[in-house]
Amino acid sequence: IDDSGNMAWNKTYGGLESDKAYAVTATAGGCIAAGDTRSKGEGESDAWIIKVDANGELVWERTVGGEGFDMPTCISVSNSQGLLVGGFTFSFGNGQRDFWLFKVDESGNVSWSCTVGRSNYEEAYAALEVAENEYAMAGWTNSIGQGYYDFYVVKISVENGEDWTAAYNFVISAFILSAIVIAALVGMFLLIRRYVNQKISRQNVNEV
Repeated sequence: IDDSGNMAWNKTYGGLESDKAYAVTATAGGCIAAGDTRSKGEGESDAWIIKVDANGELVWERTVGGEGFDMPTCISVSNSQGLLVGGFTFSFGNGQRDFWLFKVDESGNVSWSCTVGRSNYEEAYAALEVAENEYAMAGWTNSIGQGYYDFYVVKISVENGEDWTAAYNFVISAFILSAIVIAALVGMFLLIRRYVNQKISRQNVNEV
């Protein structure tokens, strides 16, 4: 779409099966989208990263994942070069579904990957770089906390992996599928939630 709101071009990407995009970010000369694909890759459904130029022409595409269902939900440009992709995975980690964070370089090759989770389900819907080689993710968990689905925040570093995690219980448990904002503020994380409740209780799961 151009500056006047008119369609400049329209493209489709994918194969013969279900291929979806969930997040997109602008880059120099184009954009990069993240989603999942059943047409390509090795598993049931793999993370799918595609880069297109300013005219929508495909520059490259990559699949990342294992034998199970792997889904990216967010993507952003890293301050330390490359791209940061977050989501959740059935293929890797400790539980049935875990937070999943990985970085790719400018050519789409994975340079680093990390999972965080417990025995059951964790799904991440927001990931941000808060300092060099340090990241925060947010989503929900039903492995820990006081409700069936609790707001779940993790701090990750390249050096240590999982630094700390915390679960926040909503009075009325709900899926946290809306946008979650994380910011670095004087060494702490300011959490802004769109789900309105009367109160939140916090459970420290692991702090270092």
